[in-house]
Parts: sequence; structure tokens; C-alpha cells
Amino acid sequence: MTLTEIAKAVGISRPTVEDVVEALLGQGWLDELQPTAAGTRSAGRPARRFTLRGGRAPVRGCPAPPGAWRRGVRPGPCRAR
Repeated sequence: MTLTEIAKAVGISRPTVEDVVEALLGQGWLDELQPTAAGTRSAGRPARRFTLRGGRAPVRGCPAPPGAWRRGVRPGPCRAR
């Protein structure tokens, strides 16, 4: 995913996403993918793309209503399905 795609999916600003992604890169949680081949993209600087690093601990998400984190509401306990 690109920084912009992550920002839209999470609902926070792109600069905030960039700070978090840089921290996760430094801690070894993410890998930065190579830019696409020159003939397959539009003009300008290619977007940086990231992926979870293989072999790291699994990531688990908990459902929460839209905007809950911004309102300070935390989801209840997560249950395995």
C-alpha cells in the first residue's frame, strides 16, 4: 500500500502515516517495495509502497465503529473466530 492509501484506509493524515511507517520500517515490521518498472507508471516520482515483513508476528485487528479512535472509544475484547 502507498502512504496515501494507508491514510485513507485508516482515516488519519498522510504526514502522520509517514511518521508511523518510518518507525515501523526502522523496527523491522515493514518492507518498502521496489518502484514499478519505468514503462508502467505515470510521470512524476513513483509512490512508495509498503508491505508487512514476512516472518513477523501475526497482526490482529479488532472491529470498532467508524471514527471510534478519534473519539477516544476503545473496542471491547477481541474474540478469536
